[in-house]
Amino acid sequence: MPSANAESEIEQQLVKDLKKIARLDWDEPAGFEFEWLPGLAETLDLSNGEDEVHRLRSVLVELAVEAGKHEEEVKPRYNRSLSEAWIVLLGLHKNWAALELGERRAHLITTWRSKRNKPIESVGGFKSNQEPDIYSALAKRLLQAQQAKGGARALRLSTPKEMPPVKPAPWPIPEHVPGRDQEIVILIAAQAMRQGPASELAKLAREFAPYWRESKTMVYALEGSYKEIWRAGLMHDYKDFAALPAGFDGGLVSATEVVIAAAETNPKRAAHVVFLIDPHENSSLYPATASLKRECLLTKTAFLTNYEGAARWFRLEWARRVLEDKEPNPSGLLLQRPAGGFGEASRLAHKPRALALAAHDRHKRAMMDFADAYAAQLEAHYPKRWATRVSGHLLNGGSIFDDEYAEDILYDVKGQKREDLKAQIEQKTYAWELEERDQGPGSTGWIEQLTRGRQGGVIQLARKVLDNECDTVLFFQDAETPREHDMEIQVLDRAGQLANSRCLILYDEHSARRWADNVSLCLDGDRAMGAMTLVEAYRRVFGVELVLAESDPGYPASDDEDEEKETWKQIVRTAATHMVGALRAAGDRRHRKGEPVRLGIPWGGAAWDVLGGVDEDREDDDAGEEPDFERVLSAALGLQEFIDDETKKAKDLHDKRQYAVSAGRWPPSPRSPRPFAAHELHVVPTVGVIGARDRSLESHSLVER
Repeated sequence: MPSANAESEIEQQLVKDLKKIARLDWDEPAGFEFEWLPGLAETLDLSNGEDEVHRLRSVLVELAVEAGKHEEEVKPRYNRSLSEAWIVLLGLHKNWAALELGERRAHLITTWRSKRNKPIESVGGFKSNQEPDIYSALAKRLLQAQQAKGGARALRLSTPKEMPPVKPAPWPIPEHVPGRDQEIVILIAAQAMRQGPASELAKLAREFAPYWRESKTMVYALEGSYKEIWRAGLMHDYKDFAALPAGFDGGLVSATEVVIAAAETNPKRAAHVVFLIDPHENSSLYPATASLKRECLLTKTAFLTNYEGAARWFRLEWARRVLEDKEPNPSGLLLQRPAGGFGEASRLAHKPRALALAAHDRHKRAMMDFADAYAAQLEAHYPKRWATRVSGHLLNGGSIFDDEYAEDILYDVKGQKREDLKAQIEQKTYAWELEERDQGPGSTGWIEQLTRGRQGGVIQLARKVLDNECDTVLFFQDAETPREHDMEIQVLDRAGQLANSRCLILYDEHSARRWADNVSLCLDGDRAMGAMTLVEAYRRVFGVELVLAESDPGYPASDDEDEEKETWKQIVRTAATHMVGALRAAGDRRHRKGEPVRLGIPWGGAAWDVLGGVDEDREDDDAGEEPDFERVLSAALGLQEFIDDETKKAKDLHDKRQYAVSAGRWPPSPRSPRPFAAHELHVVPTVGVIGARDRSLESHSLVER
């Protein structure tokens, strides 16, 4: 604690500083140079800047308000209201800030009395005899408030030592170190989310593999996810597709290391983590999962936990790169918005959506700033808006000091005192009040309030997500402060992870701002884009999953073959790989139940080409000619065996494939052409009106062989 003499010196300096700021204009923060106000700068730890001036004003207003409440209970002697004197002399209210100091003094002498209860006769007498006492009382109150908050500084006893610089952590996957500015994507999927070519993981990889290739993104995937993407026939030849260990071998820890290393090597690098969590299993509750999410929040890395949210995120990232004309420019499979939009009746038209906002105490001011910066976009895009109780109160222009909310920020957080948090929030509220807003954030009724987060508000948000009423949640979470309602937050997370969820949940301000910037770019006048991929367009318009055939240099092409025929071969190979993957996934599911898989084969040339390699002894229609599509299905089966070979680690698949290609042994031949026993797979022909204008007319009735 400072000595009595030292405290007296500080108090005297504070009085001098308060006299100086009485002559300054709060609306011109540049005039506040805190090196000339050393008492205030030291007591409140102030530095130059507009936010610091607002903080000083908030502290003084708070002291005046507290004094006023005390004076309501205990009337000041001779009605000498210190609260009023501080507000008037220092121009803390906008009505007084507009007047010169002499005018403010002239007002005070009409109500102020001397210590002997005599009226003040002149402004000069008030300045000489009364003002020093007024400023001294405020200086004492400032010191008391700081001491009550633990403002006394600890003294250093040890001798300073020069420590060696801290070296950045080595890159966790030394064989695959990204370039300094190379974007990073980490793919993780629970078992139920990655099985088969129709899984959430495969759909995501299929839709965005072209974008990741063209933008030269470094893509990491845990071993199980990596193998499933290979089984779906995707990204085999992409050298920047790297495997991390399996989850049970520390894969989540390795993924977390990549997140940390990416931020350390280049804090401005764009990184994205996709963890397709199955809410019906416990992997989302593992400590390693919580650690991964926490590091994503701390490093400002997008953390996406369901397919729809991840797909919406990457469509906007894709559109951003195209609109900014970044090289390479991956515009190929992204739809340009027509000049007149997609039309209200179109299935590609924008539909009104609902948004939810919430923030922990540390990030409430950031949430207010975010809503302010993107107000026009949020209002145009989201006619319905919700927020938890306190967040909604602040966004509607309420004060954190209002009676009902005065005790809502109960605790200090790491690095910040409770009172400092409240002061930051109040600065924004006061700025909105000065603008006298009647619309937008800071105006009454801008957002609908739910219950307080820790009293059920987060559960209410989860219910709206489950009912598909809300498709975007921006929840600015504090990764450094434990909370008593963590379980409710997990309920919200798991609601967004259900298979039918179309909700995008973002957990930090940086990701929310990046998302909002991307949306703004897509809505920007002449450059407007739909942020719509061809895959999503087919899904919306036709209700089908579009599987695009990738060119694979690993499959040799004949020199005399025309381009059209080679393209058809690519399509047939893709279809065979897709069918074998679907059979495998269905077989795994049904085998556990002891049930066979039933495969329906439609009549037609395409099916014949896909199945042409099943029987190598079959004769082609034209005698003496080799079948054009011989071994297509066998190659698909060989690919599955190549991936399943336990002697091959996921991280070695790319190199071993490259070796096989160079040796002319690709595609690999299956050891067994019959992966299913007779009782495990029933193959039946089907007929139908394929390609009918009305899809309800299609028939896939099973017929007798």
